[in-house]
Amino acid sequence: MALNAGVHYLKCPLCNDKDMFSTAVLAQGYYIPDRDAAWELEQNAFSEIYERPVECRVDDCKCPRGREYDANSGIWDIKLCVLCGSPGAHAACCTTEYYVCDVCRPAAPDQSH
Repeated sequence: MALNAGVHYLKCPLCNDKDMFSTAVLAQGYYIPDRDAAWELEQNAFSEIYERPVECRVDDCKCPRGREYDANSGIWDIKLCVLCGSPGAHAACCTTEYYVCDVCRPAAPDQSH
């Protein structure tokens, strides 16, 4: 566990204490490397968190090529939510200049989709 977690992520698996657990591990003679955790060193280990599906989330999508079509510009360009940047809608499917998703709409009550 100490070799995989490294000094920065090593903690007790029962109570999540870092200081006393690290001291006890060292007192028993185990080596704790001063490096990032093994899962942090793996190349592109978290690349999937940067991927997001780009599709029109408006109920009545008007695009003849479907919800997932995304042009580089124009009316079929998918605009992402201006507040969270996640769900999007085609420019032609939006009723306002800026798209605000259903989750963020309470934070911007003057916006519709």
